[in-house]
Parts: sequence; structure tokens; C-alpha cells
Amino acid sequence: MPADMRDGAGDFSAPQSRSSGALIRAWRGRALLTQEELATKSGVNVRTIRRLENDAVHRPRSRSLRLLAEALQLDPYEQALLAAAATSAGSADKAAHAKDAGDDAETGDGRQAKATAGWRAPRQLPRGVLRFVARAGELAELDALLGPRADEAGTRICVVSGMAGIGKTCLALHWGHRARAWFPDGQLYVNLKGFGPAGDAVDPRDALATFLEALGVPPRRIPEDLPARAALYRTILADKRVLIVLDNAGQADQVTPLLPAAPSCAVLVTSRNALTGLIATEAAAALPLGLLRPGQARELLAARLGAARVAAEREAADAIVARCAGLPLALGIAAAHAAAHATTLAAVAARLAGRGRRLDTLDAGDPAADARTASATPAIGQGGTRTRYAPNSPPSLDPGPAVRAGPPLGR
Repeated sequence: MPADMRDGAGDFSAPQSRSSGALIRAWRGRALLTQEELATKSGVNVRTIRRLENDAVHRPRSRSLRLLAEALQLDPYEQALLAAAATSAGSADKAAHAKDAGDDAETGDGRQAKATAGWRAPRQLPRGVLRFVARAGELAELDALLGPRADEAGTRICVVSGMAGIGKTCLALHWGHRARAWFPDGQLYVNLKGFGPAGDAVDPRDALATFLEALGVPPRRIPEDLPARAALYRTILADKRVLIVLDNAGQADQVTPLLPAAPSCAVLVTSRNALTGLIATEAAAALPLGLLRPGQARELLAARLGAARVAAEREAADAIVARCAGLPLALGIAAAHAAAHATTLAAVAARLAGRGRRLDTLDAGDPAADARTASATPAIGQGGTRTRYAPNSPPSLDPGPAVRAGPPLGR
């Protein structure tokens, strides 16, 4: 075995406390490569590799490190260690940078390498609604708030808030799929279950473990405590363009540990609560969703049932729109009844005419898509207590000329 290979073989103790040169030398030894072989495989000059391993380059070029990471097949955790070690070395000796920066020369084919060989950008967004309508203004606002803007120094964050069944998740997923090209390094998604049964809310620590695995960190290398997981997560995302969708957040404490620090990333949060604490402390933008106007509600029915059918039963369609009070979930369930049972819109409108039958009609057979119960699910407040969210209360589905405020508390 050549001497330069023996120098690095088997040297894996306490990697967090070692220099970037020692890490490169150890990983090269693990790969059973000489410095010359690593130079050929990575396209980095052998003299540069030698100087890097001897910690003679006080601020290595990021491109050199990326090429070496690919050639050595480093996982994201190891990449984070290498980046941190290289940054630490540069900060410790800025005076040496002027002398050594020019020595970090590279040769090779000039290819742009991915940081990890074989790694694929995560695309975790669930399937969006096929016929998404009526939120053109909100989509344009999300484009402006979360689209790439070179003048921004911090992570772009937007909180989409509104009552249950208003279409927060549908909007977030539709926009996320539409904006995929802006986030070539991936899209992360988690349902934080902030408004489900007590105890079901997702712990940020568990959400981070899921995200880190999706970003390529082996489970055995995921730290145990929350601050360490959050720090590793931020490190991995530091130079990436990733969209993070945090769906159904109950409170700001669920969200804060999941925020990256990179200005190239964007975070889209949905919640029944306004999350004013997050808006105040993290400078998040607020996008509250309102009920659909009658024309938008008819557009939704037409998208689900066909424009010709809605036009043929315009009076019945208008009655459905009025009795669903502009709530997208209620309109979607009413349309599903008309489609699944091959019944007329007039028959659906008649079922919606009385309170008891109206609520039964809006039972989709799934608690997650039930207009009777979704709005009555209380939020999980501070300390795990359950509180009803009043500021964004959904309209009652009681009959009558006016839409009354407040969910039916008896259900």
C-alpha cells in the first residue's frame, strides 16, 4: 500500500473535532485511493489535494470541496463536517488567505458535480388537486412572496391561515408543484397534525429526523437532541434551493426548529391559527384565506362536475353555492355526492335545504374530509391544552338568509 494511502487508512476517530485536511485524508484512506488516484477521479490538482490534506490551504475553494465530496462519495453528514471544518479553518487564519487562496488551483474537465454521488433531490409533496380553481390572486401573491429574489438576505417564509376546509393545503400543494423549477434541490413536506386528536401533533424532533433522512443523512448519523438535529438540517440546506411545506401547524413552536437559515430556501406554512408569533419573530409574511365568492364557488362546481352540467342546472347550482356558504370543502363534498350518486344538482340542493340533512350530506365518510367535524376540531394550544380557534371560525351551515358566524359547538 502506498505511503500516502496508509496515512489516511482507518483514521476515523472524533471526526467532529478534526481539521478539514485530516477528514479528507481519512476519507481518502477509506476509499483506498492514493492522492494521484483521487486527483484523477475528482479533477482536483494533486498538488491542491496534498496542500488540503496538510491544512496548508486556509480557505479551500467550495468547488474543490464539492468535487472531492463526490469522488469520495461523502454522505450529507460528512459533507456538513467537511464544510464546517473548512469554514472554521478559514475564520481562524484570515491573514494566511491572501497567500494561499491562489494556490488552490484546479484542473480537470470543469464539470459541475452534485455534492453526493447517487443522491436524488427529495420530492415529498403529496399529489395536488387536479382541477384547482378560484385562487389566482393568492397564487400570484405566493409567487411574489416565495419566488427567488436576489435582494433578500433571509429565508422566505409565508403563513397561509384560515378556517378548516377553506383550502389551505390545496393552495400550498398546488403552488408547490407549480413552483418546482424554483427549487431544484428538492421539496420537503410534513403534516404537523396540529389540530388532530390530543397527542397526535408531530414533534419537531421527529419531523427533523424525517427531513434529514430525505436529505441523505443515514439514520445512525442523525443526532439525538433537537438543537443538534436543527443545526445539521440548517447546515445541509445552507447552499441549497429547497421548498419546505409545513402543513397544518398548530403553533409557532412546531415550526421554528424546522426553519432553514438559507436565503435560497422558502418555507410555506399552513395553519388554522394566524401564528402571529412566527410572523413577529421570523418576519414571516401572512396570507389569510377567505371564503369563495359566489362566482368562484360556481367555478369550483364547474371544475368538478363540468361546466355544461352546472349551466344546465344553474338555479340548483346557485342554491348549492349559497347553502355551502363559500366553503371549498363543503362545495367539494356536495359535488362529490352529485358525481358519485349520479343525482341531479336539484336533489343535492334539496338535501342541503334542512339542517340535519345538510350536515349528513356534507359527511364525506372520512373525518379528514368532513365539513361537519373539521371545523369543530379544536387547536392544540400552549402546554398541550385544547382551545377552539375563534378568530377564523367557519360559517355555520344552518339554513337562513344570512351566513352566521361560529362553528356548531354541539357537534
